[in-house]
Amino acid sequence: MKRMAAITILMFGCATYAPPGSVHFQEGYVHGCTTGEMSAGNPWRQYTKEPYRYENTPDYRSGWDDGFMICKGKYEALSRRY
Repeated sequence: MKRMAAITILMFGCATYAPPGSVHFQEGYVHGCTTGEMSAGNPWRQYTKEPYRYENTPDYRSGWDDGFMICKGKYEALSRRY
């Protein structure tokens, strides 16, 4: 049972939730998180980034960067564990 739960987590990644902040920050966080998990090897995630918003909206950029680093690190840690 524990192994099945680990496989499910690795397949679908961590739940993507956005921490408190502006709408731009939250949307950037979710996009960055999805991209971070994809770059860490999750085949069910995709690259998601709005280049114009990333360049012109500081909250979106900050959220995207935070989400990318946090979710990439979490997914890599889970991958090493199982």
